Amino acid sequence: MGGVYHHNGGVPRSTWTSVLPLLCCCAPPPEPAPADLAENLRWHWLRAADAEDAVLLDGLAALSAAAKAEGRAQPLKGQLPLRLRREDLRAVGLQDGEDPARARGLLLLHPLPGCTLSTVAPLLSSATQAVHPDLYDAYARVFDGDEAAFLDGRAQRLGWDAQFQARLPVEDRYTANVRGELRRVAGRALVQRSWLRGPATFGEGSGSRFPQDYGVELFFEAPSGRLFHALAAWRELHVGSLGLSTEDDAVFAPMLDRLVELDAELGRACGG
Repeated sequence: MGGVYHHNGGVPRSTWTSVLPLLCCCAPPPEPAPADLAENLRWHWLRAADAEDAVLLDGLAALSAAAKAEGRAQPLKGQLPLRLRREDLRAVGLQDGEDPARARGLLLLHPLPGCTLSTVAPLLSSATQAVHPDLYDAYARVFDGDEAAFLDGRAQRLGWDAQFQARLPVEDRYTANVRGELRRVAGRALVQRSWLRGPATFGEGSGSRFPQDYGVELFFEAPSGRLFHALAAWRELHVGSLGLSTEDDAVFAPMLDRLVELDAELGRACGG
């Protein structure tokens, strides 16, 4: 998918070994994001492709203020206190598919010290997604635009279709198809939107389901010049081997922690 948000469950296989003890300890629910911040992120999901550059930059300025990004040294992470509606999927042609009310929302906002838009862009557009080598068993991306033209500034947008194979715990492998769109905004931001085209396919006998995943990622500079990465995503994932889903904090909380780790990987790759 690019960036830090990947449609592969978001939790490394090693993390699942700590999930079952959490069931006995009643993991606290992730802190909800402020309502105004959540609405802003939903707006970016809706308008990522069609809003004019100036409008998107205004939206990013409002996001930065709502998240208090300028003074933030540590990541902001939590659940989004709103869920997408069917009409929110019209922009990607999925309004007649799965019910997005079943997809739980998450939020991450993270500073990327040492990174710039020019160093992040090739990592987002990479056809191999090698910046996170442990996420996929296999990954293939086909562009419907010119990647080289996007990277050298001749093109402002790049789209792709990707198919990957990944796994959940107990070797529960699956295949998924993803659509992605990346946009440069007046040389001052990068906006990426991606989503599962349909439910992932698991092996015979698996009790797992991964029917929905919608994400928007925003890379923008605060007034100080610091680069930030904001992520909003809505995911429905059921892990058959554990009898748990993204509605359970024992799954949701480690997934958020893993996203922070992936952002740190991205920061090391682009900023040294």
